[in-house]
Amino acid sequence: MAADTEFTFDLTFALPEHAADEAAILDGLYETGCDDAVVGLGVPGVVGLGFKRAGREAEAVVAATVRQVMPCLPEGAILQEVRMDAVSSK
Repeated sequence: MAADTEFTFDLTFALPEHAADEAAILDGLYETGCDDAVVGLGVPGVVGLGFKRAGREAEAVVAATVRQVMPCLPEGAILQEVRMDAVSSK
């Protein structure tokens, strides 16, 4: 069996116009086990999340993380971008 690889990636979500407050998003991330996320809330209507997670395939790791994050975000949030860090994903 192949060893797990550590993948570094960013997820960017567009939030609905009347999104939940930032504290609720942060609390939700913590409660669902996403306390390893680096959170960016500097742009209104957007939340950026940076992760470093291990797994066998990048696509599976990212998909599992998105499924974990979505319940933390307000209804209507949309995944805008997935950005992999190819240099550090070894």
